[in-house]
Amino acid sequence: MVALLVTSFTFTASRAAVQKADTLQVSVSLRDGSRIIGNPTLDSIGLQTRYAALRIPLRLINLIEFTKKESEAILSLSSGEKLMGTVTPGVFPVRSLVGVVSIRQDDISTIVLLQKMSLSDSGLIAFYPLHGDAKDKTAHGYDGTVRGAEPCVGRSIIPNSAYCFDGKDAHITIPDGIIRYDTPAFSLSVWLLTPRMDKQSIALYLGAAEGEAVIQTMHGRLNFSLIIANAVHSASAELPVNVWTHVVGVYRRGERAEIWINGERKGETSLPEGDLTHGFPEHHSAIGSYAPAQVAHKRGFDIRNWLGSIADVRIYTRTLAPEEIQSLYAADH
Repeated sequence: MVALLVTSFTFTASRAAVQKADTLQVSVSLRDGSRIIGNPTLDSIGLQTRYAALRIPLRLINLIEFTKKESEAILSLSSGEKLMGTVTPGVFPVRSLVGVVSIRQDDISTIVLLQKMSLSDSGLIAFYPLHGDAKDKTAHGYDGTVRGAEPCVGRSIIPNSAYCFDGKDAHITIPDGIIRYDTPAFSLSVWLLTPRMDKQSIALYLGAAEGEAVIQTMHGRLNFSLIIANAVHSASAELPVNVWTHVVGVYRRGERAEIWINGERKGETSLPEGDLTHGFPEHHSAIGSYAPAQVAHKRGFDIRNWLGSIADVRIYTRTLAPEEIQSLYAADH
């Protein structure tokens, strides 16, 4: 019966489509009662609502329910919101075990989207999408606590798909110890937007209670900085203002630190052998702030909280390979 419902059938898919689809799995229920399971080869769909034409990444969607009207659907988003409108392009391609099947949308009743483990999920110890809350979406339970930051529109103009920070007191606390001071390697991945580069502002801080590492703006540059033997070591790069930018910091103990911008390595620095310094147990980890409880200390050094938006914070207990960083940027872009 499935063969009557497909408009095309092929055994090939582009490498880029495969890389993006590998992080999602879908279960497509058809109106005749059959079902197709696989990976979508689209990374987003168009939705024409009464108010606007939207382009919505599949990673933000939990469920698509098609009504009896052709191509009209209700989308349930991971933020908890629902949108209604007409879906384009009219077919939904799925890479199944037998190849890519393009299913007519008027033959679909529901599409359930599920996150799936991929190569880039290996070693992922904490993941904060920041889609309406600060929960860690891994099984490790490193949930954050929002303190003054506000949910806001993210890269895809979807409400509640990022958090906005006021540059003053707003931040999100996260647990210490996600990365240990004696770790051999780790990687930090985050999407950032800021209107200024003239201040020292903190995007992501792993507190000195377990070893100090930070992604921050400083002297008009974006730095991935580490404290080793009480000295600061930074990989530096330019960060465009008022533009969503993907940033990755990579740490290799005793070798080097790297900073990647939008899938390209833009800076690195060599590192001495030694643990990350952890001499200030009262300085705790946070998104958007340095040692958030130590207000007098950070203001004495003119260290500001983040001004702008942050989304999709990932922390890995290993180094990410170049192709993984590029795949993360492509999948989230």
